[in-house]
Amino acid sequence: MPKPEFWQIPAATAAATERADKLEAALAERLQHIAERFPRAVLASSLAVEDMIITDQICRHALPIRIAPPPAASRHSPCCRWWSRPRAR
Repeated sequence: MPKPEFWQIPAATAAATERADKLEAALAERLQHIAERFPRAVLASSLAVEDMIITDQICRHALPIRIAPPPAASRHSPCCRWWSRPRAR
């Protein structure tokens, strides 16, 4: 019986790293613009990976954008444990 081949993280290339850096800078710039234009802006986070990337940028740049947990988080203790992690950063 042949051995299964498991997925492996691809090696980072210089081009991929450069593209990721540009995308991260563009996101930070857009979030800064949002924070300036909409002083009461709120990220309604679903705790999905893309929301964690946005949350990271908001926290990293200390932007005045509030982050609201999903409504279900208030009803489920496992969600509450996960929700406290990004806020503690």
